[in-house]
Amino acid sequence: MINITRLFYILFFSFYFSLIFIKAEVWVYPGAEENLKSNKYYVRILQDDNVYESFVYHSKNTNDNITQQLSTNNHWTSFSFNDEITVEITKLFGNPVRFCIIRPKETRLKPEVSGHVIKIKLTKPQKLYLEINEAEEEPLFIFADTSENNVPDISNNSVLYYGPGVHTIGTGYEVTNKDIYIAGGAYIIGSFHINSNRPVNITGRGIISGYSQNNGNKRNDLIRVNGEPGKVTVDGITFTDAIDYCISTNQTCHVLNSKFFGWSNNSKGINIGDSSKIDNCFFKVDNDIITIHHSNLNISNCIIWQQANGAPFQFTSYEKRMIENIEIKKTNIIRTDISEDSIWTSDKTIFNCRELSHSVIKNIFVEDLRVEGNVHRLLGINTGIGGEIKGFTFKDVKIEGVFSHENYISAMNGAISNILFDNVEANYMKITNEYDAYIEKRGNVANIQFKWKNY
Repeated sequence: MINITRLFYILFFSFYFSLIFIKAEVWVYPGAEENLKSNKYYVRILQDDNVYESFVYHSKNTNDNITQQLSTNNHWTSFSFNDEITVEITKLFGNPVRFCIIRPKETRLKPEVSGHVIKIKLTKPQKLYLEINEAEEEPLFIFADTSENNVPDISNNSVLYYGPGVHTIGTGYEVTNKDIYIAGGAYIIGSFHINSNRPVNITGRGIISGYSQNNGNKRNDLIRVNGEPGKVTVDGITFTDAIDYCISTNQTCHVLNSKFFGWSNNSKGINIGDSSKIDNCFFKVDNDIITIHHSNLNISNCIIWQQANGAPFQFTSYEKRMIENIEIKKTNIIRTDISEDSIWTSDKTIFNCRELSHSVIKNIFVEDLRVEGNVHRLLGINTGIGGEIKGFTFKDVKIEGVFSHENYISAMNGAISNILFDNVEANYMKITNEYDAYIEKRGNVANIQFKWKNY
């Protein structure tokens, strides 16, 4: 028998779809709660003669170390669409808009600006950051998604279903052998600890927030999956105010079309198992973004804002491991907030390893990486007490600005070899030697090569 709560959601969504979504090519979602609404931006979606308001969320910076993080809030809106649309953004504060840069720049989107209003035409899904004058501390992110597929039936008892509104579940809410669906307009406060001996799906267009959690020094991931080896799928979820990892599991995991925000010095993105995939995701967390401790990982089409306290791709390991066959393709670093650090031990690089603990890392392939602005350090790798790194290829890498600091390669214990810079440029100049690449090295480092293709 369907319980009262499930019956309510069935009636709610039947009514909601009949009013808003029938025959629509735009899907907007109700705000979970009015006090989560941004007072800085108002967003509407225009398609033909139809107009839809898209709720804009905000998240306040709770990190006391705010001097290194220029944002005081994050603002974002999510919606889904088919066919061409116009996104209309109204800036609700300060002076009129003088300029607006849409990042990643490679989208080549040209905004139309008039007074406090910005209009952007979209023909396909995009994850965008709008850099607006006098709004550096109040960044706005537009997450324009495709329509959802395979939305579960809310009467399905094998699915833990969260409809629109705020749901406080507490720290480490236990889930066993169930999928989780978080609908657009749902805002979960807390974290999930999932135990399963079957494949797990965590899907929807809703939000998981760690804001109210107070866990002291205890590790608390927003989603942690334990159990027998299997497959985990996370698709479409927005994570905000992370305290530790947003997603952590040793199982094979496919993370698709998800968004990650965190202010805490220890807020991190993803740590997942062998043969995993990360595709079409956005990240703005303060510590390491993707921790690479397993093999046969495929990472593609990601957009990254690197904050002050970690690396987008972190290989550091404090256990002996074999890490091999990593592909990282079509990545955009749209901004870095890093200033000073210490060489040889710094993790404030794009690709980083501070300690190997006698691990072996081999066959890392990076292709089609774009960095907007200066890069603090592209590469910082150190074998620590011992280990080996061999076979690290950078192909078709374009850095808009300069290297602010040295790219360090250190193997005082162990060895590092076979690093290839293939068609890499910085500040519109090709890199053909170690001097151009601003490399500082020490210890047992061998065979650093440079190639440049001729057109």
